[in-house]
Amino acid sequence: MQMDPGHGGAADGGMAGGHDAPALPVKIEQLTPTHPSNKRVRLRYGPIIAPLWNDTSGMGGHHGMADEGGIKHFNILNTLKPCDACILKYGSANLEYVNRTSCDGSPEIANYNTGVWLHHYSLSVQGPGRSDLFCGSKKDGERIMAVHNDRNATYYGSGFDDKAGYFIRPEDTIDVELEIKNDIDTLTPVYFTTEFEFVPLSTEDANKTPKELGYKEVKALWLDAASCDDMGSEILAPLNTTKFTLEGAPWTASFAGSLITTVGHMHDGGVHLEVFRDGEQVCNSLTTYGGSEEYIPRKETIAAGAPDTVHVSSFGACHDFGKFEKGDNITLKAHYDFDKYPGGRNLKNNLSGLMGIAVIILGVDESSSFHGMYPCCFWVDEDCPRDVEQLGDACDEHMMLGGYMSMPDDIDLMPHRQRQDLQHCSQCEELEWLGLSELLPLIDTKSLDRPLSSDPKSSPLDHRRPFFGGGRLHAPDDVSPAGIPRQVEPRLRVLGELLEGKRRREIEGRGRYSLLEIARRESKRAGPLDKSERRRMSVVILTTLAGEWDVD
Repeated sequence: MQMDPGHGGAADGGMAGGHDAPALPVKIEQLTPTHPSNKRVRLRYGPIIAPLWNDTSGMGGHHGMADEGGIKHFNILNTLKPCDACILKYGSANLEYVNRTSCDGSPEIANYNTGVWLHHYSLSVQGPGRSDLFCGSKKDGERIMAVHNDRNATYYGSGFDDKAGYFIRPEDTIDVELEIKNDIDTLTPVYFTTEFEFVPLSTEDANKTPKELGYKEVKALWLDAASCDDMGSEILAPLNTTKFTLEGAPWTASFAGSLITTVGHMHDGGVHLEVFRDGEQVCNSLTTYGGSEEYIPRKETIAAGAPDTVHVSSFGACHDFGKFEKGDNITLKAHYDFDKYPGGRNLKNNLSGLMGIAVIILGVDESSSFHGMYPCCFWVDEDCPRDVEQLGDACDEHMMLGGYMSMPDDIDLMPHRQRQDLQHCSQCEELEWLGLSELLPLIDTKSLDRPLSSDPKSSPLDHRRPFFGGGRLHAPDDVSPAGIPRQVEPRLRVLGELLEGKRRREIEGRGRYSLLEIARRESKRAGPLDKSERRRMSVVILTTLAGEWDVD
């Protein structure tokens, strides 16, 4: 499909990159919660000076948006959290003018009618075990919230008092991507605000699993018409057509659960967004244009430079719209009709980028529990079969999120049980992938927890078991006692050579890390590897820890 040349892929995909404006001041305010046992807060960022409508400097370096005027872009890393530890129930975003009030004395809301509006807001959670459910490590953190100027609220359950929610842990951090846009010829100061309602967690409860607290675990699925490999979520408008559909890649469910809530996320020109489960429509989010006066520019606003057009004011939300099983495919279609609703245009009068996003809040079935923030902890259940194949199936979710090579950086700081869960599932899955499940009995879990000495002379790095020996890895002359196929040997040699000698001094100087942590850190520095190479590299790590390979 041929695309409009005036606009490329851009932001809105969640921490994808771009121009970082200076850090924003942020304050927290306590509000009255909807449910009496909850807490509610407002985070107020700013003030932010919205640039002139024709000023493109706010998007400096942001790919594909050089011709978009009046935008101010922020990547806010490790921002103030609404809570230290809590069960998130609700989130929303808004924009307010500085020192301007409405008739009732409340801050005046900034919107299309007066010229300044919310171009985009997304929130992602970083922390141990956090990874984007759809894109894995290709996106930063776990994206759980996306808001355009319709300012849709996000609910992490079926209500404010149901036993479901998104767990925020003490070690989690929050990143925000924010873009505001000014359509008029006046520099205008505004505040960006977010509100959250949540169930606070005590220090004692902060690291308990949802099941232990009587809650259903919730995950956020960011479905997108753009690819995970794209810098962001904006897509070029097609040329020579006014009615078209944007379709995204399917998400194949790696666990069973329920579809709790979602809402469409599109730009002007969008008419509706559909969500499908195995080809069956389960949600149809319809757009409303000019549903309130805030979404219709005033005459004086148009005179000051704003386009004379009516904008999207809301999307229909879908609630409790079905269940899904592991293996089901969840997809979306975003439908546009420029004949019915004109699309946005940049300073060169070319069509601005389009979007098709649905952030779906999923309830995780108890049988598929993530054990809180740590994926793949199934094997510790008393009734969980230890058979490698079945265990490998149970670990699918962990591998979907990046698996072995995406272990949290602070795995050694995890509670012992969660650390072993991640290690054990990774080993089983990697071995099963290569048909080497017979190696499983050789994995000594005690060796995984054995710390390295800070003294290089006594470090296991100089011994037979680790694979960082400064020499070349090689297989025994005969087939190993575990029956490893000889054809694996060349692959082990190549991968061993990639690893040997890389940053060995830095690793040895770090002090006490488990062998698994050392292996994970070193393998990341071996350079870009495709999926099959990562799998084979894991075999190098695992077989070395098992003591099956010698080091020259």
